[in-house]
Amino acid sequence: MGQLRHRPMGYDETLAELKRMYDGYHFSKKMTDIYNPWSLFYAFEKGWIDNYWFGTGTPSSLINLLRVKQLNLPDLEHIEADMKQFDAPTERISDPIPALFQSGYLTLKNYDYETGTYTLGFPNEEVRQGFASSLYQYYSEDYYGSESRMTVAYHNFRLKRTTFEQFLEAVRKWYAGIPYSITDRNQNEQLYQSLFYSLMAGMGADVHAEEQTSDGRMDIALRMADAIYILEFKYGKSASEARQQVEQKDYAARFAADARPVYAVGLNISQDRRTIESYDVARL
Repeated sequence: MGQLRHRPMGYDETLAELKRMYDGYHFSKKMTDIYNPWSLFYAFEKGWIDNYWFGTGTPSSLINLLRVKQLNLPDLEHIEADMKQFDAPTERISDPIPALFQSGYLTLKNYDYETGTYTLGFPNEEVRQGFASSLYQYYSEDYYGSESRMTVAYHNFRLKRTTFEQFLEAVRKWYAGIPYSITDRNQNEQLYQSLFYSLMAGMGADVHAEEQTSDGRMDIALRMADAIYILEFKYGKSASEARQQVEQKDYAARFAADARPVYAVGLNISQDRRTIESYDVARL
């Protein structure tokens, strides 16, 4: 029997969760799966599946470099690179991709024999959650207690102790507390989309960014146990316009086979206050 952070699990579920959390490293074109042995053995010792590799933290230099290069967390889910990038020296880092690959934050996901191009991405859920949490802490470094408050707000929503609208109010306050010095260079809807994605991924939510549909890409798809929320972000426009885009492009069709109800969520970010100015939620 295994122990997830929130509940006990049976044998088969434990094996599946160990694979989801710690497997997925690839170091050759054959894409042979390799587990992270350090995290796997630590989970065996503790009898508890959790994020262990990130106990020492992510170097702030990498986080700062991502910001300078305007790379957001969703960008790291699917990156194309050639072999020359992997051999780049890391003494003076100017490209974050080789450093992320060489330090184990990214791994090989696919190899195109026709073009000689590799696709990189996070190896597993432990790394994705850990990196997202590091970004979250970076953005919230001057906002005392925000991590605890957002964790409580998310789990209250997950356990249906509060509504989705109440959770959005907590996100509104979190956005408002992010230091101006961090957000001043890249004020647009993609920034706030990435911030929300980092926040949710860092807490282990089933969240995805830029999922493709027949008529575009969803900003955020958040799958909860009892509902699916499709979030569309607008900057300096209107929440109703954002919500209508979800409806007009029929993003919900992607979840037609899912029994859970689907909600369209439009969020407008205020250009002056740098947080959620309004939101519009409708069941589809």
